[in-house]
Amino acid sequence: MLHFLHSLFAPPSRQIGAVASAAISTAVDRVIDGTDPRLRAVPHYQRILARPVESALEYIAANADIFLPAITFDRRRFSADPRLRAMFVGPNHLLEVLSSSPEVRGYLKANRGTTPPELFAALRVERTEKRVFGMALDGGRVLRDVPQTTVNFHNHRVAFPATSEAETVLQVQARAFDYLIEVAKTHLDAMRARREQLERQYRQLCQGRSAVPGRAGRGALSLTAGIIHSPHDPADARRLQSMEVELGRLRALAGTLGEQLALVANIVREPHGYLRFERVGMTLDRMNTKVSKNLRKSADDVTFNEMLIDGQRRITLELIRFPSSELLPPTDLVANAERALQRAI
Repeated sequence: MLHFLHSLFAPPSRQIGAVASAAISTAVDRVIDGTDPRLRAVPHYQRILARPVESALEYIAANADIFLPAITFDRRRFSADPRLRAMFVGPNHLLEVLSSSPEVRGYLKANRGTTPPELFAALRVERTEKRVFGMALDGGRVLRDVPQTTVNFHNHRVAFPATSEAETVLQVQARAFDYLIEVAKTHLDAMRARREQLERQYRQLCQGRSAVPGRAGRGALSLTAGIIHSPHDPADARRLQSMEVELGRLRALAGTLGEQLALVANIVREPHGYLRFERVGMTLDRMNTKVSKNLRKSADDVTFNEMLIDGQRRITLELIRFPSSELLPPTDLVANAERALQRAI
């Protein structure tokens, strides 16, 4: 798997023609398998998808450096790194997240007895902001009910544990590519479902009306001809016309396997429309409240790496490195969970 990922995301200047072509061909088949295997019936499907797939891989590879270098996670560095303080309640919280990760536990189990002293992984966190009223200092005065923005991090998850920074980055890139495939499949499935729904509603509406003699056959069920029954209800006529227009558009986009393959190619070709990599900076005090830059003495400038998904959802994604010796054993995790439950009660 890692050899395959290396061949996909290696810089073009380092790829040999035959290797690069084979990698692109394999990636194209990954797209087909992830969307609809029937698309292989389209003549020259490999050639149609080759350039869009290459564009997606280049885009993802070009943005991979945003995650470097990895953040070192351990007890000693917690108080010294404002990113750690912002994302975690304390050093124990940090170690609990690392130690309870199913991916990390699975990796340790698979490599029992050969665990390296240091591991790398990707930390996925959701960041939310909330407007509140709090206190602030203005010179020597304490101001109350000052509008403020607090930043919270939740739903911590650790994935892609590996023995090197490069291996984790490759797995993050592969996941980003698979996400584009998921987007293409979702669009394809939604378009097919909508078309089937409209065709069913169209037939039901036509069959439920009394047609003009001699015109209830093919014309009534036509999806593009625009022939209406001369209905008595103008509202039904408008509905039928609207359905025919939308059905015509859907059939043009996803009527045949060739058109469906073109839809997939268009989505993969423009990955930036569905997935963006960004650095987001802010100034936070010790309570994770945003402050103005002129108050930096009491706060820290912090930059997070984020992925913007579908132009709406933001995920903070950080590459991390941590000593395997600091991971908590399962018995400690159970005890910590019980103590947290007692505190909540």
